[in-house]
Parts: sequence; C-alpha cells; structure tokens
Amino acid sequence: MTRLAISLMTTYDDYTHCPFNPCLFHISYLKLVPPYAGGNKQCIRNHSIYGNDSWNWLSRDTNTCNEVKKMASSDEYDSDLDRVFDILNDSSGSEFSGFDSDDVASSSDEEDDRNPADWQPNNRENPQHLDDNNNGDVPTCALRPGPKLPDDFNKDTAGPFDYFSVFVPDDMYDRIARETNAYAELCQREKNERDSAWSETSGEEIRAYLGLNIVMGASPRHQYEDYWRDDDFLGCAGFKTVMTRDRYAKLTQYLHVNCAAARVPRDDPQYHPINKVKPLYDVTKANFKLYYQHSTEISIDEAMKGYKGRTQLRQYMPAKPEKFGIKFWARCDGRTSFMSDYVLYTGKRDRTPIQQRFGLGYSVVHHLTRDLVGLNHHLYHDRFFTGVQLANDLFEEDIYTCGTVNPNRKDLPPPLRQKKSVLKRQLPNRGDSVSYIKDNLSVTAWNDNNIVMIVHNNSTSDPVRCERQVGRQRVMVPQPKAIADYNQFMNGVDLHDQLRKKYACGRPSKKYWKYILWFILDCCRVNAYLVYKEASSRTIRKKRYTHLDFVIELGRAMIGNFTSRKRVCVRESLAPMFVENNRVNHVFLRLDGKRRRCKGCHVSNIRKEVVTGCPTCNIHLCKNCYLARH
Repeated sequence: MTRLAISLMTTYDDYTHCPFNPCLFHISYLKLVPPYAGGNKQCIRNHSIYGNDSWNWLSRDTNTCNEVKKMASSDEYDSDLDRVFDILNDSSGSEFSGFDSDDVASSSDEEDDRNPADWQPNNRENPQHLDDNNNGDVPTCALRPGPKLPDDFNKDTAGPFDYFSVFVPDDMYDRIARETNAYAELCQREKNERDSAWSETSGEEIRAYLGLNIVMGASPRHQYEDYWRDDDFLGCAGFKTVMTRDRYAKLTQYLHVNCAAARVPRDDPQYHPINKVKPLYDVTKANFKLYYQHSTEISIDEAMKGYKGRTQLRQYMPAKPEKFGIKFWARCDGRTSFMSDYVLYTGKRDRTPIQQRFGLGYSVVHHLTRDLVGLNHHLYHDRFFTGVQLANDLFEEDIYTCGTVNPNRKDLPPPLRQKKSVLKRQLPNRGDSVSYIKDNLSVTAWNDNNIVMIVHNNSTSDPVRCERQVGRQRVMVPQPKAIADYNQFMNGVDLHDQLRKKYACGRPSKKYWKYILWFILDCCRVNAYLVYKEASSRTIRKKRYTHLDFVIELGRAMIGNFTSRKRVCVRESLAPMFVENNRVNHVFLRLDGKRRRCKGCHVSNIRKEVVTGCPTCNIHLCKNCYLARH
C-alpha cells in the first residue's frame, strides 16, 4: 500500500493560493512514496496523509494545522487524493498568472465572516429580496449614448480617414516627422558620420508611411521587401508608386514619436516605458473619451499585444492566445465594443497606495472609473477584479457592478465560501442556483456545467431561460438574470480585440515601443470603424461595406497622391490581350508607350532601347532576345 506525502514550504519566490490558510505556500514536493519512506528532508514541514494517521507538523501555525486536519478527516471526500487536491487550490489561475503576489488581492480568511448574520438567503419570503431591484428600478445612465462628433463633421460625405482623424489629428503627423528628423540627426551625431541614404521627412510622408502599414495589415507578407518585388503575384504596384523600398526602410529605422525620450537612460527616475509614444498616447486617450458617450453597460478586461522581445513590460499569460506580450487594461462599451480608455500595465513601477492596500484588480477598476462617478453606469468584469469591497465602494459612487468571483474571496456569504465540489453537491442539477443578499449586494451561485459564482447589484437573481447543448439535444435551462446580463455585456473588450487583431498594422521589430505604437493605431482604426458603422449616412455603391473595405479605403486616403520617388517607373497599362482556351500566348509586338531598355541586353551590359516586347511577360525585348527567351 502506498500513501500520499505532501510537503509544503513557506517561501516568497513562487506563490500558490491555499484555500484554508492566509499564508501563501510554495509547493515544493508532491509525490507517491512507499509507507514509512523518508520524505523530502529539505522541506520545513512534512506530513503524510493516510487514513486517520497522526498529524506530526513541524509548524508553529496551530490554526493552519487544525484546519487542514479538519479537512482531511471530513467525510465529504471519497479518497485521500480528493482531500489533497481540495487542500491545494483547484483554480486554473488564468487571470492571475503573470503577476506578483502583491498585485493579486488577498483571498485569505482573516476577518472572514465578520457579520455572518448580515447575509440572508435571497428568496421570495425574505423581505430583503431584490424584487424591487430589477432592471427597471436600477438607475441607468441618463446621457445619450453614441458618437459625439465635432459640429463641422459632415456625416453624409465623411470617409474612413475623416473618422480616423477624429482620434488622430493631422498635426500629429507633423510632430512625428519633427521627432523622426531630430532622432536621425541625433544618431548621425553620435556616430560622427552622415547617413547618405537619409533625407528629412515631412508630415505628409509620415502619414503615407503609416497608411502603407495599415494596408499591410489587410494584405500581409512574410517580409516587407516582398511588397516591392517584381513578381506579379507577390509584389504590389501601389507600394512602388508611393516610395522606394530603401526609403521605407530608412523611415522605419529612424521613426520616433518622442525623440526626447531617447536621451533619458533607463536608470533615470524620469524614465518611463510609455514616454516613447506619450504624445500619441495622451491625445488618443483624451479623444476616445471626448468624442464618444458610453451606453449604460461597460466592460473592463485586459488586452494583449503580442511581443516576444526583451522588455520589462513583457507578460506571460499561458491561458491567452498570445502568451507573451505587452498588457493593457481596457475599458470598452458593453454594446458596441468602443474602447474609451486604456492603461499600459508596467508592473511594480507604477504601484499606487490604493493598489498596495486593496490589490491590483481594485486599483485598475478604480483608475478606469474616475470619469464615470455619479453617472449610474453598470460595470462588468471578471473574477480577477471582483470583490465585495470594490462593489460596495463603487455603489457609493453610483456605479453598479456585476462580475464573477472566486469562492475564496473575503467577505462572501459563509455558505458559499466552499470548494466548488462541495457546492456542486448542494446544487446537483443543472440550472440549480442559490443567492444571498446583504444590503444592496447579492452573491449568486449557479450550476451550469460547473459552478458559476457572481457578485452583482445591478440585476436580480430571478431565473430566465437559456439554451444549452446536452448531447445531441438542445435543452432549456434556468439561469439567473444577472449571469445572463454578464454573458451579454462582458465581451466588449474581447470583441474589440478580435477587430484589432484581424487586420493588425505594423511590421515585426525589436523595439517594444513600436508595438505600443501599432496597438494605439489599431485601437484608433477599430474605434473609427465602429463610429462609422453607427453614425455614417454616406451613400456608397457597394451593397455590403465590410471591415476590410474600411481598412483599405483608410490606407488609400492616408496615402493620397503622395510619392517620394524622383521618377515614376511603373509601366503604362497595356492593351487587353487575347485569351484562347484559358491560355495566354506569348507574341512579339510593338508595345504602347515610350522606348525602354531591352531586358535581355541589359543582363549582358548592353544598352539597347526598343519599343517591342512581349505583352504577356510585360517586358521590352529586342527580336533576338525574344527568340532566345521564348
């Protein structure tokens, strides 16, 4: 017979939440060993869990010892393995990975159940039931939702670039041009040599450069050089007319939004990672709030910009599609997915007193809701942010909340502060639910495929019908209305991310701040598209105007008629060619247009200009070279 030995060590380098103890334990040893075999001698405290064996703890924490002993001797578990995995945390931790221990709000039992009598079952017989707190009685935002465009904005004729310019003003391109020229001058001065391939840029050229990057998102290539190739299937004639490949590379090399940030060393107290793009960062954040009014429902969640380079901003989120990247906290409209605010997550650098006291989730929601105080908005967020303290504090500011919550959070009703396996035994059937109320706050647990727990004060726990797939059949299951509202309005940030990543602009780079720049431009593009769909009354010939059409038209409008080439090298359009049996014949003809060098003679370093060639190959050739090629 074997027994299960578990060793726990109190450390501070790797944190794992333990549901029965306020301490944070690092699991250093978990292994099946033969009876009476020696365990890990390096562990501070060891214990063997087998039947009713005596508990020999080498710990001074007697409260923890008694709590674990009580769990191990309980009859609720079918096996020793169930005991151990209930003692260990069964949470996946997808929302909590990538953070320090101080960033995550404590889920300890200290000061737990301070007033257990305050939580009452939420039923029809209870006078405190939220029957009067339905959607009709909960206040909603009285402001009219939707775009708040400038007075001189013409919705009948405005195109994608006009909506994009609402968030990124035209003077921003001139500023980026000045900063780019200053940075190029700085680099040449530091190297003590002139870059012969560089010439100063302008705001018009920067706008065309960004337009090319936006078009690249709609038609991606593995390498940026592919856009300038002569291959008919790989190259792009439009890129060749705007600028040369080398000019695009030079603009990419010296591109800067804030040149002054390049002069600040990393160990300087004034250094901040956002300084590289701070002018654009501040302008877009202000315009997002200025030119759009939220609906009542708002969602807050995290957004990731994929990046695997070296930077202190890089986060690892194993449960996300982009596991490595730069993280932003985003606030989006629950109905339209318009992003009205976002914050770059910098880790310990910007830790505030509120974060140190209440945790990172509380601090993020508090920061993103300062302009919503008193407007009666309904806030939706996931379990990383949710807490009873946060819900009560926001309620005092006329902000209503709804969010999923972990069962081990502080201040929850004592009957619900149990493992999900225990709650599932209390709610055996799919669709069963239980709710508790305290003042204006309710906590509801519902059995779907798993136990879902939610904290809310903007909706009721009354059941509504929802459809679920059970085998090959579709069945109707009762669902609390608060959870139905959460499923409807929580996905604002996720939908915005889908639109942002579908035609993401920019090219790969080693510079972390360029990924922040592309993230900001993508957010402006998506917001412009959402406002265009909601407000535009322009008449277009296309029956269905898609997101791809918007991106291509935006890129074309940003480029305009700009070209930095000294001479146009694009060939004149040829006459229609005769096609027979789905095959194009190669013929030797006189081509329209000017004389050009023979391609065959050019390879042999012979200069020969002709007007003849092959219209199928679209090249000029003399008669001898044509016969040699064909």
